[in-house]
Parts: sequence; structure tokens; C-alpha cells
Amino acid sequence: MDLVVAVGGDLAKQLALAAAGAGVDTAIVADNETAAQFPEKLLRPGDKVLVKASRAGMLWQVCQRLLGEDVTGW
Repeated sequence: MDLVVAVGGDLAKQLALAAAGAGVDTAIVADNETAAQFPEKLLRPGDKVLVKASRAGMLWQVCQRLLGEDVTGW
């Protein structure tokens, strides 16, 4: 399954809308904590996750959560 989880502002919403228009399942969430929780229920061993953002987006928090590491900067 392909899934785009967009976090935050207008650019993220534009990305999600474009992905939805291409037939990809999408979700728009308000913050990194929600973004990390969203796919946890969907992921299975062996799945691959791409997290893309500027450093200002602090999406390393999503990666830390998905990897079971301590999350910095909530």
C-alpha cells in the first residue's frame, strides 16, 4: 500500500492533494506526533517508509518514533 501522510501547512496539503489525485491514499495531520502515530497501525515488518522534509519540520521525530527510539523535542 502506498500512503502519503502530510504534516502541517499549505505545501504539505498541496502534496497530499496531488497524491490523492494520482490515486494514492493520503492523510493530512497537524503535527509530527500525529504523523508518527498514523502509520504505526498500518506498518508491517519489511515495509519501507520515506520521510521527507526540511530540517525545520523536525520530522526526525517521526523516524525516531517509528524506530522505537526516544523522541527528541516533542
